[in-house]
Amino acid sequence: MKAVLSNRIFMECTPEHRKVLSDELTYKIPSQNPNDPPQIIKNLQRVRENLVSIPIGRTDLIPDGYEIVEKRLNIPADFPKFAFELRQSQQDVYDNLNDNCIINAWVSWGKTFTGLAIAGKLGQKTLVVTHTVPLRNQWAKEV
Repeated sequence: MKAVLSNRIFMECTPEHRKVLSDELTYKIPSQNPNDPPQIIKNLQRVRENLVSIPIGRTDLIPDGYEIVEKRLNIPADFPKFAFELRQSQQDVYDNLNDNCIINAWVSWGKTFTGLAIAGKLGQKTLVVTHTVPLRNQWAKEV
């Protein structure tokens, strides 16, 4: 069996393994109103009978022994050397990163700063997504 890494992970699986993946990739978000049902988010796509698609960040769900086929583009980008010291919580994220990540942390944690260090570590073109225009402007100004 194999797993193809692209913008998502496409992999062959048995019906039993698909059930395990479905359970792992289904999230229940409680409603703010106790009378409303929770929001259910499922991040597993069935492509055909024995082929599924899961988020690219979940390589941990690829079973041992699967052949990995890398289809992602590798486009190196030059980044200036990161000349600052990260705090321990930021350093932990930086050290544990080997491919891609989403930084979801509280205000003033240092996501922008850590993101710059990570971009340099990866040496790849980097997509930064923010949820507000002021945060986007902060990135544009600071970078």
